[in-house]
Amino acid sequence: MFITTDEDCLIIIKSYQVIKNSLLKSIQLIKNNNSIKLSYYVILTFLINDNDIKNKINHPKEICNIFIRTIQQINDFNNDDFTFTNDGVHIIHLLIALKAYLQHDQVKDDFIESDGLNLLLTIANSVLASTEIESQVNNMLGEKFKSIIGLIPTEECDLNVLQEINHLQINMQYNMNILFKEMGLLALECLYTMSFNRKAKEILQKNEKFMIQIRELSNDENLKKIIDGLLWKLEEKYEFQIETTNQYDSMISYHWNDNVLVYKIYKYLIEKFNYKIWLDDQSISNSIFQTIEKSKFILMCMSETYKTNENCRSIIEYAQYRKKIIIPLIIKQVELDSWFESICTENLYIDFVKQNFEDAIQLLIKEINMKTIEQKEINSTMIDLSQQEISLSILPTTTTVNLHLNAIQDDYKRIPIKLWSDKHVEQFLHDYKLDLMILLTEYMNGEDLSQLFDKCKIQQDYWTVFDRFNNEFKKRFQQTLSISIYVRFLNQIQKYINMSRV
Repeated sequence: MFITTDEDCLIIIKSYQVIKNSLLKSIQLIKNNNSIKLSYYVILTFLINDNDIKNKINHPKEICNIFIRTIQQINDFNNDDFTFTNDGVHIIHLLIALKAYLQHDQVKDDFIESDGLNLLLTIANSVLASTEIESQVNNMLGEKFKSIIGLIPTEECDLNVLQEINHLQINMQYNMNILFKEMGLLALECLYTMSFNRKAKEILQKNEKFMIQIRELSNDENLKKIIDGLLWKLEEKYEFQIETTNQYDSMISYHWNDNVLVYKIYKYLIEKFNYKIWLDDQSISNSIFQTIEKSKFILMCMSETYKTNENCRSIIEYAQYRKKIIIPLIIKQVELDSWFESICTENLYIDFVKQNFEDAIQLLIKEINMKTIEQKEINSTMIDLSQQEISLSILPTTTTVNLHLNAIQDDYKRIPIKLWSDKHVEQFLHDYKLDLMILLTEYMNGEDLSQLFDKCKIQQDYWTVFDRFNNEFKKRFQQTLSISIYVRFLNQIQKYINMSRV
């Protein structure tokens, strides 16, 4: 049920912590190598979130080891207990559960340490080296049918019996080939998921046989999506020049399962505002990356199915790499963990689930307009900086940016901070070797600076604001803000606020 259930149903189940707690307690009472315990672990892979893994309440390493060991045992062709009806379906379910579990970046290192990559590579051979695997299947089936025929006395083996046996053998062989290819595809999808891990990526890149195999299959239409995705992650072969003009206002990236609400948003934007929008077809190809290049914004439609789809993640990762503006939209109830967490920390997201459509769409329009204005201001600022010949350089031992500023009077030291002009703020930061903050506080006067200080000093926001500062530096200037500069920035402002109160 947990493997085949509807996404919305699964979200409801996940919201009941009591179910998760009951499973965890039950697991502790069941001995190892028990099929019920394995089933509990399979269910957990669909229920746990990043916080569970961080707190290790779900025994992440044990789950990896159990999955790897069980799949390995079932996948062993020399195991006489392997049957199509039981073990075949069982291993498919285990691979589906494993793929769901590997979506959490925190468990990938444990999976690598347990030699999980080699297991996936072995299973993936069913599609990477189809002739070799079919030979193994044929040999295995041949031995089984020899034993079946051996049970029947030769004199009783009339033509009809032999024809029935032959027909049965052909059907089973066909079904077994389909089974092993399905296993291979799931293993490839797991490898694609693992390729988002730096260590796994390096291991796969060094595996010459695997790299040759996926290159040779790059033109296979049945495997194109997953092979193209793997090649982009492992070879980074898709590189495009930045377009001088944007051909699309937005690109909507979504999972096909979520198309009803996505089409409604799409229709509203093109009919009410005449936006030129391109709908993502959920593939990884040259055309997708070129479309990202030609789009001003990427509307990222978040759902559980979107989160667990490797192609969707690759599209957003590429958009980030190309520094595109991403606007996240929640279009189905979803946990904002895994790779969604960083996206939603860096960007304002709009919730189409908790708000009615009209309110949410108006927020989206507002966000698009604000992002458009911000982008124009950034472009204008960069032009002004160029015209004023302000040079930015990072010293080898510090992240401070040296800005060649015009001389400004230091009378800011003698007047209350709330009376400072933007030039006073600029000179204050320069005097205290906080030049990097000039980039972030452009056009701020003393009152603006005081409000920013008040926000930073709120206990629960102290480091949240620091993270926001860093995100903006990375996006706009490809730099980072050190903790020392942030702390000195607040301490120096505090001194002038205290002086103003005297």
